[in-house]
Amino acid sequence: MFLDRARVAAALPGYDLGDEIGAGSFGLVLAGWHRGLQREVAIKVLPAGGPHRSFGSSEARITASLDHPHIVRVHDSAHAHDLDVIVMEMLAGGSLSRRQAGMGQEEFCAVGLAVAGALSYAHARGVLHRDIKPDNVMFDFAGKVKVVDFGIAKRVFGSAGTASAVIGTPLFMAPEQIVRGRLGSATDLYALGMMLYLLLAGRSPFEGDLAEPVPGERPAPPSDRGLRRPAGVPPAVADVILRTLATDPKSRPPSARAFAVDLAGAAADSYGTGWLGQSGIRVQLDDDVRAAAEGRLAPPIAVAAAAAPAPAPAADLPAAIETDDGSAPSRVGRRRTAQLRQPARSHRRSIRPRLHLHRRGVVAAAGLLLPLAAVVFLAASRCGPASRQIGLLTGHTSWVTAVAYSTDGLTLASGSLDKTVRLWDVSDPSHAHQIGAPLEGHTSGIISVAFSSDKRTLATAAKDGTVRLWDVTDPSHAHSLGAPLTGGAKSLHAVAFVSDAGRATDLQVMAVGGADGTVQLWNVTDPKAPVSFDNPFPAHKRLVYSVALSAEGRTLATASEDGSAKLWDVRDPLRPLPLGPLPEGHVGGVHTLAFSRDTRMLVTGGKDALVRLWNVTDPAIPQLWGRPLTGHKGIVWAVALSQDGRTLASGSHDGIVRMWDITDPAAPQPLGPALTGHTYTVASLAFSPDGRTVASGSWDESIRLWEVP
Repeated sequence: MFLDRARVAAALPGYDLGDEIGAGSFGLVLAGWHRGLQREVAIKVLPAGGPHRSFGSSEARITASLDHPHIVRVHDSAHAHDLDVIVMEMLAGGSLSRRQAGMGQEEFCAVGLAVAGALSYAHARGVLHRDIKPDNVMFDFAGKVKVVDFGIAKRVFGSAGTASAVIGTPLFMAPEQIVRGRLGSATDLYALGMMLYLLLAGRSPFEGDLAEPVPGERPAPPSDRGLRRPAGVPPAVADVILRTLATDPKSRPPSARAFAVDLAGAAADSYGTGWLGQSGIRVQLDDDVRAAAEGRLAPPIAVAAAAAPAPAPAADLPAAIETDDGSAPSRVGRRRTAQLRQPARSHRRSIRPRLHLHRRGVVAAAGLLLPLAAVVFLAASRCGPASRQIGLLTGHTSWVTAVAYSTDGLTLASGSLDKTVRLWDVSDPSHAHQIGAPLEGHTSGIISVAFSSDKRTLATAAKDGTVRLWDVTDPSHAHSLGAPLTGGAKSLHAVAFVSDAGRATDLQVMAVGGADGTVQLWNVTDPKAPVSFDNPFPAHKRLVYSVALSAEGRTLATASEDGSAKLWDVRDPLRPLPLGPLPEGHVGGVHTLAFSRDTRMLVTGGKDALVRLWNVTDPAIPQLWGRPLTGHKGIVWAVALSQDGRTLASGSHDGIVRMWDITDPAAPQPLGPALTGHTYTVASLAFSPDGRTVASGSWDESIRLWEVP
């Protein structure tokens, strides 16, 4: 279309117009700036007099009515002469079609969950999108998925509507859409399934790709015959997607939410329970979908409401708010839909009921029935003084996955899935601030960071399969120390240093854990010329989440998604010797571990929401110290120990940091109430060397500093 910028400017007097950033069959998109709010926006311009002249006002009205984190937000709209103008949030992250080349299966499945969530929300409000495809899935600047372009969306009566025209992108159109049949939520699910199949397999699922239709003719709908499972895609994931491509809508998943539960569970079985966090895709999910993604049958128990009956399932497509011509219907019946399908039986294997007298969420106290959460809070609040937040660090644009203090306590390093490392001056925690520019170089998200004992070197491990070493002698002028280090793993998830001052050579060893279950040891005595001791050795059957080296450099601890934590004798780094797994494992993956400075204690946390303390005075015969620590309501992603060994911090998927007095390891006590403030998973924790401050990094993109009581 020809753009008359003067007319667009006249329609939007409060905006500055920028460059053209996109174009499609129904119009084009300009960058814009709202002068009053000082906000970047995207301005979609549509010719109101075109063959689809009603789409502009309809798109603005429908999209504005949908308030969901994975649906693009509409800020404003205008109509002037023969133009419709829609002002939307700026999605600077680009489209899925442009980003897909650098993405993997976990990322595609995470995108699928986000889109399914958006569709579930829209369907519950009587809206069908009708044009789900990679071009209509975009990302904001922080990497959050957004469904866009409701230009041909349709509001429907009751549970379904009839296609009044063959509109959409042929390859993604369901058979009923092509033949102008009855449309429902299954129509959008077909398009979502087709999109995921193409992304995962790189080709159409049918023997012959659908051709563009001849003008005036309907394209021939595909049939189930010839539908084939994509090579290289785990069968569980492939089968969930193939069900969406059934010719008969009744054979597809009953709702977008049911599809999301099935896909999340299949991905957890196929890629491991930590797959969603490792994908780097920011997704906001319903509790049942997130539970399935983490390999759990049910969502984390909200103990205060556990006794309440489960709510009735929402209608798949409720009564329409308005008809295609914008008028409101008088009375429309609502359709009852089938219950959400249960996740596959294999998803249930990790569920172990651990609540007994209080499994219904209440306990008897002083003759009253109190919510368990309140009792836990009251008990914890009596155990000691409360910690308080003394600092908030922001700047990362994606999940903060790692934090570490330098040995002098003056600098904090943080790593993020935004591919950057940031250094912070924390000499005064209440006035902490960033030092210099972010450190860049990794091509994928950073998972782990660690300082060397001499505080001069920082190591970062990332999903791009590399470790980078940085000279941080002067944090304000930190810089890379040569080329990145690579090993056998395509993705690295853990790094740790130790300096063995007892050796005559003062050997500096670094351990790195990989997604393939291997661990590699490096000689980094000269960080400008690191040398691998040997090829990576197979430590676990699945991804290594965490590694830790004891202070004297004798023992290596490794934690894995395979559910085990192991100890290794690494006094000779060329020939690590297995000391065996810990005798009593977590139920599910072990996600984090840490040694005490005196090397007598090892702490582990895992998928079962428990924290365990181990006596490893003799690492050949580790013994469990007391009972596991409870209180978290999700995967324990992080643990940290103070240098004096008296205080433990733990962080979880529930967004909470808990402090524990472990002066007596056999009888740990909560140290004040839980620390709240994060709005998402606490993924990393670090104590300052003086033990007075704990730093917590979270998937909510922030770092919080807490005073230790």
